Amino acid sequence: MVLTGFWTPAIAREFTRQLDMAVATMRQAELPARSLIDIRDLSLLSVTLTPVFRSFVEDQSRICDRIALISSSMLQRLQAKRLIDGTSRFQLFSTIDDAEDWLGEALGADVAMTG
Repeated sequence: MVLTGFWTPAIAREFTRQLDMAVATMRQAELPARSLIDIRDLSLLSVTLTPVFRSFVEDQSRICDRIALISSSMLQRLQAKRLIDGTSRFQLFSTIDDAEDWLGEALGADVAMTG
């Protein structure tokens, strides 16, 4: 999935709700829950979004197997690193190819991913 633009807390909560539904669908189908999220065109997070995304990271760390984030700007990477620090289920990448390799390394090529 690709995240773009300026987000409000309401948009972030809706994104989280939709991802939760996608993960539930994968779990019902007995598939691994792995996602690739491209944040290269997402505007920097405002202070009001930090708690929403921190909660997202905590929640997804419990229900997802792996989430790969694609980021390009240094400032964006620093923000993302602060949010995902301490969880092994999230990883930050510069390229989609590297992210896809990490998502599929444990299961081979037939990995179900949202996005």
